[in-house]
Amino acid sequence: MTILWSVRAPSIAFAALFAGPALALDSFTLENVKIEGREIMAILPRVEFTDTNINRDDAAKLFSPLVSLDDRVALIKKLSAARIAIPEAQISGKNGGAIARGFVAANVDAGKVKRFDFAGLDGTFIIPDAGEGNVKVRPLSAEDADYSGAIAAMQSGDARSVTGRLASLTWAGFEAAFPDKLTAKDAPGGNMVHVDLGSVTHVGTYDGDVPLKGSFVMKNLVITPPKASRFSQQLVAFGYDKLDLGFTAAGVYDPAAKTYALDDFTLSGAGAGTIGLRGTVLGLEKSAFLGNGSARMTALTNGEVASLGIKFVNNGLVDKAIAFYGKMQNRSPDQVKSEIATIVTAIAPNFLGGSEASKKIAAAVAKFVANPASIALAMTARGAPVRFTDLWGIRDPEAFLARMDVDAIANQ
Repeated sequence: MTILWSVRAPSIAFAALFAGPALALDSFTLENVKIEGREIMAILPRVEFTDTNINRDDAAKLFSPLVSLDDRVALIKKLSAARIAIPEAQISGKNGGAIARGFVAANVDAGKVKRFDFAGLDGTFIIPDAGEGNVKVRPLSAEDADYSGAIAAMQSGDARSVTGRLASLTWAGFEAAFPDKLTAKDAPGGNMVHVDLGSVTHVGTYDGDVPLKGSFVMKNLVITPPKASRFSQQLVAFGYDKLDLGFTAAGVYDPAAKTYALDDFTLSGAGAGTIGLRGTVLGLEKSAFLGNGSARMTALTNGEVASLGIKFVNNGLVDKAIAFYGKMQNRSPDQVKSEIATIVTAIAPNFLGGSEASKKIAAAVAKFVANPASIALAMTARGAPVRFTDLWGIRDPEAFLARMDVDAIANQ
């Protein structure tokens, strides 16, 4: 079974796996499904349908380029199955290939999937004028997904109207290695860049397509450049041999109050520190998450910022930066700290308009530099919240600070 199709056909065909139990149910297997694109080909030795409401011929149409977009989407919208599985996909292309294993979608019903599992992928690829790399994608699972809104958006052609729900996602990450073309292959330690993502998790709750509460955690995105590379040398000079990054986010939306609370938006670095953002948005209608693109944009721009907070916690980054600068300028860390504190105290208030808020910020920065532990900036709208549309018209920090009550705290 050989299928020739366009570049966008794969996304539509594979969307069927997230689309589809009903009246006369059937179970069957499509064998040796071949999907060919311009520079890539995939062979699916088996595509297994269990207790599905479509027949073999309709299943084949999901992968056929001879079927119109509207007809294919109509099939996806009605598709239901107790289980759809692709045990293996053999992918090959001009610059590499891969074996993907263990695609399983359970309890599929018209765009909703109770559970999806992916066992992983092993692949190789070639970077022109550099060499061969490799990638290993580790297992992923998701629960209570609803992509019916994405199917509708696919049919309408309006990508901005996409909606979807995902109750949970757990991914064991990936590892990859690829050559740095700016570093010689025979350099000490080689020229391979190594990237490893430890894990990703997501949890969300919804009211229909409106997200009520969600959290996202990414752990240990580790980037290790080749020792002989310029990037590695710059890192070492700064006191690091690799980057080890993390990210967390969490928020709560109250449709009745029309408020969104951003409880956490934090980037972290091992041996560096964390920088986090918090805030509250008022006047946010449900249409910010639903409907067409223009309606969403209108709802978002009508939102109002009631509060905003930023906090940096030092875990070595500032100390390394001071030591690095001091070495370049032939000054001790204490001398560097004193110079920075003097400059901040003298210049920052004028730069920020000379207000009381600017003086608070300058004093907190000077205190932080003297003993870099943490620094936090908390801002609350003075009087009426600040509309997003007003923010676009603010051209300087002084104008923004004039709209906010500001508190700046160091080392607490």
